[in-house]
Amino acid sequence: MMRSGVILSIYLFEGRMAVICYDSPVNPNGVQAKQPCVLVLGFFDGVHLAHQHIINSAKKLAIQENMQLAVMTFFPHPKEVLDPREIQRPCMTPLSLKIKIFEQMKVDALYVIRFDKEFSSLAPAQFVSDFILPLNPKHIVAGFDFTYGKYGRGNMDSLRDHTMGQVNIVTIEKLERHGQKIGSTLIRQLIQSGKVDRVPDYLGDYYTIHGSVSPSQSKFFSFKVKISENYMFPHSGLYQIAWHQDEYEVNASCLIDADSPAPKCLVKLPDKFMFPPAYGSEITVKFITKINGIYEMTWNHAETSGLIHLSPTSNWRRDDLGKTANYGKS
Repeated sequence: MMRSGVILSIYLFEGRMAVICYDSPVNPNGVQAKQPCVLVLGFFDGVHLAHQHIINSAKKLAIQENMQLAVMTFFPHPKEVLDPREIQRPCMTPLSLKIKIFEQMKVDALYVIRFDKEFSSLAPAQFVSDFILPLNPKHIVAGFDFTYGKYGRGNMDSLRDHTMGQVNIVTIEKLERHGQKIGSTLIRQLIQSGKVDRVPDYLGDYYTIHGSVSPSQSKFFSFKVKISENYMFPHSGLYQIAWHQDEYEVNASCLIDADSPAPKCLVKLPDKFMFPPAYGSEITVKFITKINGIYEMTWNHAETSGLIHLSPTSNWRRDDLGKTANYGKS
């Protein structure tokens, strides 16, 4: 019989949030939490506004009840395991970034369960008995569309039965903006179609990828961005971006080639920028808007001849960067 998962690691993230990572569910000696908690369930790709609403609702409950706030998430995305077409599925928020965001949201404990074939075969009732109840939850909070167990047969209604009345189940209804449900699918569609200027309405921030500076062939203050995580790339084309490195925040342009087997990102800094970023240094690229109908070129031409420079007086305001998500805000 499968039992609670093998614990791969337990550590404190930046000295506060405990991160507990599980492997395949084959070991009967899993986590047995002593302190009661409010437990939030979900995959949380993007940690968008609806996700933040779910977690903040749980955080208020945890404060009221003087309990720990715990989040359970899964890695990799279930579709990577269950759908052969989705192997190496790009994501909006890699696990490393999720961990940082949950820390900012003042989560006390994060449980990361490796989603594999064996885990996906668990009956809904067994998932609850082996993974949920040992964490000593007094309240379980999740979105209305959360499912669990083999074939996703478990849902928020069955969770009440599977917890045998021991736990209060809190279902968070859907959150809408502009008549559309805020969800990862919608945000992914906006990003992949190049409509990045609409993303903050649902994500809570402009879509952002993290990487490091890589040399390019250009002599025009351009550099490639090496992406170490499996980020989803916007639609191929030219974008206006906010480029961040350390304390610097610069309005720049960026050419994306999302059609090649390994997507590419070429950043062009303003000509007045005084010094180039050091190769290997970490940077952040925040996609503000796609520049349509202005400039088209092949990747090789862009890298050798440089990109157009976008003026700071283009169609976004520096105040727009205030949309940056404040994940710690309840």
